This record gives sequence, C-alpha cells and structure tokens, in this order.
Amino acid sequence: KSASSSRNTPPRCKLSLSIFIMVADFISFILLGYTVHKAGIKKLLNFPSHRDLNAMPDHPWKCGADSDQEALLLDNPFWAYALDSWRLPGVETAALTLQMRFNGHINTLLFCFWSAAQAQYCSRQVFLAMPTWRQWNQDFVQPIRQMRGLIHKRSQDFSAYRSALLDLELQAEQIECALLYRAWLRYREAGSDIDYESMLQRGIIDYTLGLLDEKVHLRDWYTAINELYPRLCSLPAPTVSQWIEMSNAHVGHTSGDT
Repeated sequence: KSASSSRNTPPRCKLSLSIFIMVADFISFILLGYTVHKAGIKKLLNFPSHRDLNAMPDHPWKCGADSDQEALLLDNPFWAYALDSWRLPGVETAALTLQMRFNGHINTLLFCFWSAAQAQYCSRQVFLAMPTWRQWNQDFVQPIRQMRGLIHKRSQDFSAYRSALLDLELQAEQIECALLYRAWLRYREAGSDIDYESMLQRGIIDYTLGLLDEKVHLRDWYTAINELYPRLCSLPAPTVSQWIEMSNAHVGHTSGDT
C-alpha cells in the first residue's frame, strides 16, 4: 500500500521541476519580447500597407529624383514567377539551404533566373546601385523572419502568432520583389547578343561577387547553387570548378574595365 501510494503521489522533485519549467518558459517569453523589440518591432508596428507604400516619399525605399513618379507594381511578372518557382519540386529545400547556411538572398537569385528568361541581363547595378530593396530586407524582412524563428523554438503553442508572422513576411517579400522589379526596369540591359545560359550565369556571378559574404567559401556556395540550378533551368549546371573559373575571369575583366 505504501509503495502504491508513493507511485500515485507526484514526487516533490517532479513538482519542483514542473514549476522550474513554467518559470523558465515565462522568462523565455519575456526574453522573446525583448528580442523582438531589438529586432525592430517599432518598425513592424508601422508596417506600411500595399495601398500606402507608394505615398511615402520620405522613406528609404523611395530614392532618386524621379522616385515619386515610379509607383511600385506589387503584382508584377517577377512576383508571379517567384511564387510559381517556389512550388516546383526541390526548390524550397535548395533555396532554404542557401538562405540558412550562407545567408543567401533567395529573391535575388530567383531574379537572376527570371531576368535571363526575359532576354535581359540583370546587371550589377541592380544589386549595388539601388540600395532600396536591401534596406527593406534589412529593416522589415529579416526582423520578421527572426521573430518567426524565435517563436517556432518556444515550447508554448504560438502557432497562431507564427502563422500571422508568416503572412506578414510574405507581404514584406512581395514588396521586396517589387523593389527589385523596379530597379530592374531602370537598369536592365538588353542581351540580344548573349544567350540565356550566359546571361543567367553572369547574373549569378555578379550576385556572388557583389553581395555574398566574403567569409563564404565559393566552392561550398557554388555546390549549393548547383542544387537549385537544375530545378529552375533545363540546361545542365556548370561544375563547381567552372563556376570558380568564370568568377575569377569576371573579376579580372571588371578590374580591367576600371
């Protein structure tokens, strides 16, 4: 009877552990709130609607003398391509690997594929001369994504909040794609004398040399690129050695021009 009673009564250590877990979860929630604030919650609370975005000329995504004459086209051809591409087999896994492991910018890589398909070269100016979409990514897309990741790790059921943040992140990415599309309309270069494959590879190399973190090893990066490449392009991907050789040649060509 004594043994049976001891089995039915929760030991004090288990009770203490339960209280400890509750307190730890509460502290984690407080820390989560602090982290969210540090990630830019004030900016997110003022997240502009699609309708209001084009009427905000003083914000960083509105730059240049003629910016107020160029309204963002949210439902543009590139956005449609990005949504369709994400649904293709294997694209999501390959893209998220590039994003999580190398801090790769997926929308920009997708933009290289789309731009080449339009017989238009996605020049380095799109990546470097237009800081607006990069500023938007830093101020809105990244903080939302960080918060969603933090909530996903919590032991409590925050699925409703995570779903809401996922919707908000999608809206932010649509605006980011619109900023890329607008930059492309400004700086696109006709590629009538360059075939699709060359334009695509040139765009990817320009992205790699212009935006990729210098600490990333090119061999690892191009290995991951080759997981995405055949899922979006019917042509065979260059080998990793060929990617590196083309990158080195591109650096020499660029430095020679300057």
